[in-house]
Amino acid sequence: MASSPVMWMDAAVFLIGLGSFYHIFFVGEVYPSEIALFVLLFMIFGAKHRYLSRQPVPMLIAVFAIWLLGQVGTDLIRHTPIRDMMRGWAAIIVFFIDFIVVYMLVSEQVRRVYFLIFGYALGWLIAPLIQPSPSFSAEPWKFGFGVPFILMTFAYLGWRHGRALYRLRKYTVLLIFLGLISIFLNARSLGAYTILSSLLIWLRGSRVGERFRWKVSLRRLLFLIALVFITAFGVKQLYGYMADHGLLGEHARMKYEMQATGKLGLLIGGRAELIPAVFAVMDSPIIGHGSWAKDPKYREYLLLLLELGYQQSEEQLERGIESSDLIPHHSHILQNWVWAGILGALFWAFVLFWVVRIAWHSFRQPNELFAPLVFLSLLSIWDVFFSPLGSMTRFVWAVKLTVLLVSWRLVRQEQRAARSLRTRWGGA
Repeated sequence: MASSPVMWMDAAVFLIGLGSFYHIFFVGEVYPSEIALFVLLFMIFGAKHRYLSRQPVPMLIAVFAIWLLGQVGTDLIRHTPIRDMMRGWAAIIVFFIDFIVVYMLVSEQVRRVYFLIFGYALGWLIAPLIQPSPSFSAEPWKFGFGVPFILMTFAYLGWRHGRALYRLRKYTVLLIFLGLISIFLNARSLGAYTILSSLLIWLRGSRVGERFRWKVSLRRLLFLIALVFITAFGVKQLYGYMADHGLLGEHARMKYEMQATGKLGLLIGGRAELIPAVFAVMDSPIIGHGSWAKDPKYREYLLLLLELGYQQSEEQLERGIESSDLIPHHSHILQNWVWAGILGALFWAFVLFWVVRIAWHSFRQPNELFAPLVFLSLLSIWDVFFSPLGSMTRFVWAVKLTVLLVSWRLVRQEQRAARSLRTRWGGA
């Protein structure tokens, strides 16, 4: 009977993750799992709130509040329509509740982190069969099965082998193969950080990688940075070759030609929304433009693609300009800089700092979450710069932040243990 509450919590974590994909439409997209998290907040807060007092969680809560303050202030100054204002404020508050409840449910337990990941990944593998996105039928791997399947693979390897890096290294070829499959199925970014994740795990399990635990020389650090850039360049070249020679189909070849021929390269060509967002930030870097910011003049900056040499259809660009008044964006940090001003950007800069810091320390001192952590860290960095923040990504970030923070606790515990051992031997 003593284990009953523990089993209940394990089941709750798994089921919340499993049901996170399903939504209904009521004003906007409403997720029953988020309603469940709101109810659970009142049920578990008294027993679990102590987990929120451990750094860096209080600082994260503080920047959540600063972000909300920035959004409220911007909307009041800009006289944002009530409906958009309420949606903007609610999105931040619901995101915050998702995170703190998931984190309290997990209670910094590694086993429960894996239940969360497996539940989430399984739910999002089921999602395209029940509620497929509009883009799923065209590219089912990129907009459906890809991320959850690969995340589940990394999680399974972590669950089975923990910090046994010499065992994890045996799966390098398999993980690289999944990355190549992703590239072949037109999921370039997913392929890139899957391959990079596998190479980082392989490197850390090598003799060279083991030296990072004790001392980081400039040469080793430059080697690590070079690995990142060489992988990114290699994926770009491989995708370019496959697309240019028609190996990915005619649609992919035409898409590559449109996105890769301009002066700013494939990255900007595939995310043209970044251009209007940058101009919107430059015009109002402190205050922002308000929740669901609308201003048709910024969409006209999409025409700059033609001046930059991209082979875009002018008619298609004009249709995109006329389709909406929303200021385009394709980036967490730019989106919230446009909506909430500098305080919105500050939140994501803080998150980015901690993602990099935790990933770096976890690379030096791998723990039981190392395999999924590497993949989720690279995914998080990519999303902050190059993915929009929508309703379906709130829970994803609750998962990512929880994995990162539990990993940080494990790193800190190992660091304290190492210092204690050094003190003991020094005293002897």
